[in-house]
Amino acid sequence: MTTKLGSGDPQVQGPMLFLLLVMSPFLLSASSFQYSIPVWRNLYHHLNQDLRRIHQSSKLYRNKADSIRNCNGAFDLYFVLDVSDTAKKNWNDTQKYLEALVKKYTNPKLRMSFITYSTFGQTLTKLTSNKKEIQAALAKLKNVVPTSDRNMQEGFKKANEQIQKAFLRDNDATSLIISLTTGPLLPKSVRETKFEVSTAQSMGAKVYTMGLDEYKKDQLLDIVRHSQVYGRKDYSSFDEYINSLVQNSCLDVMEEESFIACVNEQAKMDNYFCRYNLDASKVYSKKAINITVEKLLCAGHVFDKAGQEQDGGDDVPKGW
Repeated sequence: MTTKLGSGDPQVQGPMLFLLLVMSPFLLSASSFQYSIPVWRNLYHHLNQDLRRIHQSSKLYRNKADSIRNCNGAFDLYFVLDVSDTAKKNWNDTQKYLEALVKKYTNPKLRMSFITYSTFGQTLTKLTSNKKEIQAALAKLKNVVPTSDRNMQEGFKKANEQIQKAFLRDNDATSLIISLTTGPLLPKSVRETKFEVSTAQSMGAKVYTMGLDEYKKDQLLDIVRHSQVYGRKDYSSFDEYINSLVQNSCLDVMEEESFIACVNEQAKMDNYFCRYNLDASKVYSKKAINITVEKLLCAGHVFDKAGQEQDGGDDVPKGW
C-alpha cells in the first residue's frame, strides 16, 4: 500500500514537523524548517488530532495483525513438492520446511493438498481439512525417495485438476499454490510451468515459489513475479523465511493491501529497507530502524523544496 506525503499539504504539517523534530540531528538542515511551519498552538492542535487517530487506528491494526498471524482465511492450499534427484541430498530438511509451513496455516476450515513431482506428478493427498489426513500425508512424505527429473509443470497439472473442479462449483473459490524446487529446470519445463501457472491464475489462484539448494532464481522469476519468489541456498535459520512467506501469501490470497515482513519473530533489520519515490523521479532507500510484529519503521525523507511529494513503500528482504 502506498502512502503519499506532500510538503505543501496542510493536513500533514503537524505530523511532518513532529517527524523532523524526533529525527537524528544529522538528518536535519536549515532548509527543513523554512516552509509552512505552523505556530505552536496550531502544532499542538494537529498533534492532538493525529495522536487520537493513531490511537484509534492502532487498535484496528492490532486486531487485523492478530487475525493475519493465524491466517484466518478459508481457502484451498496446494503444496507442489520437488521429489527429483536434487531433493534427495537434503530431503529431511525439506520436510522440516514443509512441516513448519503447515503449522503456520491454522484455520480449521482451510483445506490442504499435497502433490509431488519429478518425472511425473502425483497427488499424495487431495484437498482436505482433516488434521489426521494432513498428518498422514506428512508421514507418507517421509517414505518418499527423491529421484529422476524435475518437471515442475507435472505438479501444477495435478493442482489445476483440483482447482478446476472447485472453480466450476464456485467461481469465487480461492486457491493458493506453494511450489518448492531444489534445482534448475529445463527450458521446456519452465515454459510449460508458466502455462500451468497462467491457467491456475485464470481461475483465481495465487502462486508462490520456494527455491532451495541448487535452484535458479531467474527461472522462478520467469514463472511468477518477484514478490512471489522465495529462495535460499542453505537450510539454516529458516524462521524468518517461512514467516515472511506465510504472512505475505496469506495477505495476498485474502486480498489485503498491507504486506508484513515477519510473524511473531525478531527480524534482522539489515535485511529490510524502505523505498521513497520522490516526485516520481528519484528513488531513495533507507534501512529499517525498528521491526516488530505490527510494523516496519524507517527514517523519513527530509524535504528540501516546497511542494515536493513522496510515495513510500516497504521492500522484501535482500536476496530473496
